[in-house]
Amino acid sequence: MGPQRDPAPEARPYPDELYCLYVLARAYGTGLGQALLAFVRGAAPFTALVVEANARACAFYEKMGGRQLLTRADRIGGTPITERLYGFGR
Repeated sequence: MGPQRDPAPEARPYPDELYCLYVLARAYGTGLGQALLAFVRGAAPFTALVVEANARACAFYEKMGGRQLLTRADRIGGTPITERLYGFGR
């Protein structure tokens, strides 16, 4: 978690950004992801950027109260992807 870096206009009202949150597959469903998010989450509104093909992560952020702000095309290492920007706390 840190200062907002996303240049999208939709991200401007969110001063913070969740940079990453990873949980090993063997910890899925244990509540560890929820605990990690609660631990790093401050009082300020924040965003999280998620690869759309990661349905598990998208479902997690939606369950945690994330509101989808936008969907956009991008590239990772030359591979085209679609990503979702979620907003929390506004």
